Amino acid sequence: MKNIKIKKDHFRQSRGGGSKLLKVVCVQCSDFVLVYQKDGKGNLFRLYLDRIHHPDSLVKIVSSWNMISQMDNLHCNNCKSLLAVPMVYEPEKRLALRIIQGTIHLSKYKE
Repeated sequence: MKNIKIKKDHFRQSRGGGSKLLKVVCVQCSDFVLVYQKDGKGNLFRLYLDRIHHPDSLVKIVSSWNMISQMDNLHCNNCKSLLAVPMVYEPEKRLALRIIQGTIHLSKYKE
């Protein structure tokens, strides 16, 4: 995996300033899905597009999405399980992927 820099912006500051990198894995087949920057405390309910760091192919796809109508569901590359669906987080008007409960496993990302 690559060396990843934590993004420092006003969204991070509004959540208390603390961030961590998480490795997201499919529960069904244990295949790696992505690396995500989690800001603040609490559970992970949604994946903001600008916080997805790896793999580069997924980062390229999600960075091209400007409207919810352009977005696709997030599936596991290996077993094709549905992991997350497109949404707009209304309080911040940010595009995100809402995680389907019980479909992913999180662990700390180690470079």
